[in-house]
Amino acid sequence: MKNKSKLKVFLTFFLIAFMIVNFIGLSIGGFCHKQMCLRRGVNSEGNQPVSEVLNRNKNRLYKEENVNIKTKQGYKLSGTYIKNPKETKDTVILVHGLMRTRRSMLSTARVYLEKDFNVLLYDSRNNGESGGEDTTFGHFEKYDLDEWVEYIAKRNPDGNLGVHGRSMGAATALLHSEINENSKNVKFYVSDCAYSDLKDEFIYVADKGNLSIPSSFFAFYASLATKIKSDFKYSDVSPKESVKNVTTPIMFIHGKKDELVPVSMCKELFNSKSKGLKDMYMPENAGHGESFKNNREEYTDRLYKFIDTALEK
Repeated sequence: MKNKSKLKVFLTFFLIAFMIVNFIGLSIGGFCHKQMCLRRGVNSEGNQPVSEVLNRNKNRLYKEENVNIKTKQGYKLSGTYIKNPKETKDTVILVHGLMRTRRSMLSTARVYLEKDFNVLLYDSRNNGESGGEDTTFGHFEKYDLDEWVEYIAKRNPDGNLGVHGRSMGAATALLHSEINENSKNVKFYVSDCAYSDLKDEFIYVADKGNLSIPSSFFAFYASLATKIKSDFKYSDVSPKESVKNVTTPIMFIHGKKDELVPVSMCKELFNSKSKGLKDMYMPENAGHGESFKNNREEYTDRLYKFIDTALEK
């Protein structure tokens, strides 16, 4: 009887402790989900028409066209299509980073326009003028990107199509590359400072905070809360897994001074891709998303050489 009583007390305390730990964990996870997935990206790049920004101090005159598509999930995606003044069906889709908008990719747009590509920039879900209630770090964004790919493939059916993403947009591009193996609509990808795995990235950032609780604890409950609220787990977002069997050419770019996403993740992504053409460019003097800004000529030269090789021009 005495032993049964002790067991009952032990189980009661264990159950209470279990409930407390899970309550605390899910509360922390809910906070992480709110900060990571529910904050909406807003335009901070000015309100001038895209064409006016691109035409500034340039001989070429670009015209923009606002384009919208409705996704299979029911929300609107808003974009800008820039037709190159030189007749071409080659087009690149630019995918911006976390909590940004399409306008943050205008400097990259000019690089492709000068390479005689048309350009499509768009606001990812839960950003700018696009719909969607949450950000999923590439998980659902890859399906949105696929709808834009289909749009361009129909608009310019005989052209070469590339995808260039930065940060979360780069991760989205790499996740999409796995889908593209079926259609082969996209002929090349450029990944600028992508994370190789969302859980690993979360733990890396959490570890930098010198928290007294193990980062894996936060990652577990943040992922669990995200699954409950946004229907995806951190383990669902692993670009390094997506690129393993991708045959489409991919260029990986990452500044060696990046303190947000470790440069080791670029090497991990490069090594994970075991098939097809790949290239890696890691400038010494660039932080997160700064590779082009700090190395315009070298970046452009390396990018153009990669594209020419990928398209066999």
